[in-house]
Amino acid sequence: MNDSVEQLQPTCKTAVVMGFTRAWAGPAAVVLQALNGVEPQPFDAVMLVQDLPKSQRDLLSNIRPCQFIDYNPELKDPGRFARVSSMAFSRYECWAMLAKYERVLWIDADTLPVGEVLSCFDFVRYNGLGLIPHTGTPIKVSFAKDVPGFDMQRECFNSGYIALTRAIGDYQAHRDWLNNATAHWSDYINSDQAVINLLFQAMGAPPTVLPGKYNCSPENPVEDVHVLHPWGNQKFWDGLSDPRWDALHRSWVEMGGEPAPAPKPRPPIRTTGRLRRGLQAIRRLCAA
Repeated sequence: MNDSVEQLQPTCKTAVVMGFTRAWAGPAAVVLQALNGVEPQPFDAVMLVQDLPKSQRDLLSNIRPCQFIDYNPELKDPGRFARVSSMAFSRYECWAMLAKYERVLWIDADTLPVGEVLSCFDFVRYNGLGLIPHTGTPIKVSFAKDVPGFDMQRECFNSGYIALTRAIGDYQAHRDWLNNATAHWSDYINSDQAVINLLFQAMGAPPTVLPGKYNCSPENPVEDVHVLHPWGNQKFWDGLSDPRWDALHRSWVEMGGEPAPAPKPRPPIRTTGRLRRGLQAIRRLCAA
């Protein structure tokens, strides 16, 4: 077991895990506040962090008691991952945490829980692993090139919401495989979900398909949604708006928390001559 995971002191059978740097402490605080309001089952909040000062840790623990692990990725050359932050691989530690907890739920820090989240474990009682797929998207989109020996046309699962139990079997072997494969295929990797999708083939352990309500795009909500999760570059603090997220973020800032990252500048929209003439014609009609 990883030494950092060894330090965990469970108070119940379930851990809810996030991984983030100092810049995302605000979004993580929103998730914690939201969970307090919607999740009735007991759970330990485990935070895998980098560069997070004590002041922000204390504030997060005021929202809900948290156990913090300073995450140091076991990568031979982290600098090779041009498109993926090393924090993306912190979710691999969820497999190791099964030595401490019967159930582990990874949830991305850019989500917004609006309903119960731990009810997802009802769907993974037998194989111990559940995720939501990117319907119609092959795993090859997560790689710069095809990985030899794997079916790159398999449907890709999103790694922003992962339900794990001890029913998966040798969880430590899974975690070790993830770290070793990430180092071995570092030149291939384009996303945080890349190697996890290879694991399902390598271990012969396809995940249970969880209902989409647990990992739902706010732009395409399903009925009875439980977790909203922007997929892509837009976030609730950058390009998307949700009054529930905004209110929880304001609460965090008012208690002294560092705000979410500032919106990224968007490149100006270039108009073609035909489009420009069309817009001018519309303006003339409106002015008439």
